[in-house]
Amino acid sequence: MHHNQMSAPPSAEALPINWQQAELAEIIIDGPTNGYSPVSSASATGTATLKLSSTTTGEMILNPDTTKRIHETIPSDSNYWLRNGDLLIQRSNTLEYVGAAAIYDGPENHYIYPDLMMRVRISNPITRRFVWRYINSQQAKEHFRARATGTAGNMPKINGPTVRALPVPLPPLAEQQRIVAKLEALLARNRHAREALDAIPSLLERLRQSTLDFAFCGDITKSWRSGQPEAEPANKLLEHIRAARRRSWEERQIKKMQCAGKLPKNDSWKARYEPPLGLEGISLPPLPRGWCWASFDEVTLNFDGDRVPIKSEERKSRQGEHPYYGASGIIDSIDSHIFDGEFLLVAEDGANLLSRSTPIAFLASGQFWVNNHAHVVQTPENIIPLKYLAHYLNSIDLSHFITGSAQPKLTQNNLNKIPIAIAPQKEQIEIVNLLDEVLLKTETINQTVTNLRGQIARFERAALARAFCGDLVPQDPNDEPASVLLERIRAEREAAASTPKQRRSSKATSHTNDPGNQA
Repeated sequence: MHHNQMSAPPSAEALPINWQQAELAEIIIDGPTNGYSPVSSASATGTATLKLSSTTTGEMILNPDTTKRIHETIPSDSNYWLRNGDLLIQRSNTLEYVGAAAIYDGPENHYIYPDLMMRVRISNPITRRFVWRYINSQQAKEHFRARATGTAGNMPKINGPTVRALPVPLPPLAEQQRIVAKLEALLARNRHAREALDAIPSLLERLRQSTLDFAFCGDITKSWRSGQPEAEPANKLLEHIRAARRRSWEERQIKKMQCAGKLPKNDSWKARYEPPLGLEGISLPPLPRGWCWASFDEVTLNFDGDRVPIKSEERKSRQGEHPYYGASGIIDSIDSHIFDGEFLLVAEDGANLLSRSTPIAFLASGQFWVNNHAHVVQTPENIIPLKYLAHYLNSIDLSHFITGSAQPKLTQNNLNKIPIAIAPQKEQIEIVNLLDEVLLKTETINQTVTNLRGQIARFERAALARAFCGDLVPQDPNDEPASVLLERIRAEREAAASTPKQRRSSKATSHTNDPGNQA
């Protein structure tokens, strides 16, 4: 057996016994032939066609998301109709996927295929599956990427000559069968492992959400409460918070006046204090004994007025050590800061307010800058842990407080109206600790899932590399050489060339005469 570099096919001299180095053109009996992409729309009722996404994974996927209908009806004798066993190769996609191949295994004469795919036909089903696996290997991908034209921005393309010239290390037919059987058994195991891993994140998300739900209805700390002495109820805590809120406001006003050199002569300026919004007239569910409801405004101090957005062009010339925050977290760095301390940031706008793919409330600490897409708050005298509010906001449905659909927005006024379930102070700390523990475990498991996915991908690449250099299964010197197989394919191709072909659709004639549409 022969070992070789994973990124390159073995040279003809390094091939195992009875193998043959061949170009793909020597193995196929028809093609490559580009497909056809006429106008389509959601209301189209004509012929069914594949989308590019049907083959991107390297496996044929046929469902409503990967197929569509065109406005034309393609004649029954057109050459665009797919036959079972057709090998489809993407001639244009991102650099990662250009050249991705899949074997069509759907119904005969039911689908056509798009112009961004090429079709080749290989008559022997064993050789077809061997070549399909090879085209999706790292060696073949590097051949296509090195010869693709265009840039990543405009979808790199490969053409027919590039596909025909793909070097394929071809084993004897009997060994192809052994390789394909071993590969597909290994890949099936991998697929089952990947499917099991893919189910984990959604389970973890359900665990995360249910844990948050239990936390803020008091269930998660029910047994903890029963073993604690009677704590000061949250409504008493709320009185301290209201007083601290006013003190904090007054301290900020005095600092502003001192900075402006305008010291007050009396206390009349204190009348400018706006009491927080309450929850009067709002029907809310009952809470555990000792808890109470409060508006977000009642338990926070808002610093939105201190935010300063900076355009990206200006930030390029002001890169520095301070984080620059937007609606979903750090988006840049900057050479100065506005805020110094620990704050809670809450997304003000963006699709994530509704999709909730990332937390909408998160902590920021140290010296940092915030643009005008995230609200900035603290709790008066840190009486309520900021993490408590962050976990709470990330646990509840905020859709009733969000305006707009094209550009969802959580205004400061609506943020202030959000009811917050306030537990006694010690219980708040216990809730935060329990949630941190659960969320850390879920994050650790998610990271493990990501690592295992990477291991599976590396295992697949290694298995494919071994398969195509003769290291996956043993050779048998009695196998019929691959050179004999190539002779049979050549004869079959010549016979096929002498028989009349199906015509293309008359509607597609102008496309077939376009050099850019020829493989």
